Amino acid sequence: MGGAPAGAFTVTFTTPFTDIPAVTCNAYSDPTGSVARIAAFQDIQSGSVQIRIFNDAGALIDQSFSFIAVGPR
Repeated sequence: MGGAPAGAFTVTFTTPFTDIPAVTCNAYSDPTGSVARIAAFQDIQSGSVQIRIFNDAGALIDQSFSFIAVGPR
């Protein structure tokens, strides 16, 4: 069974940045608002970033998120 684990996403930039971009990300909350969702990023490169989404217990979960990456191109 291959593939990425739940809650692990790699965003690849179609046009890579010329340097490491500044990145921010936000996880959307569940519809009831009763469970916290935490977005974290790691391994920021000029061509991609890895984003992880956690619940309030620290487990990786699949959840919608938004992100912004800004930098020189």
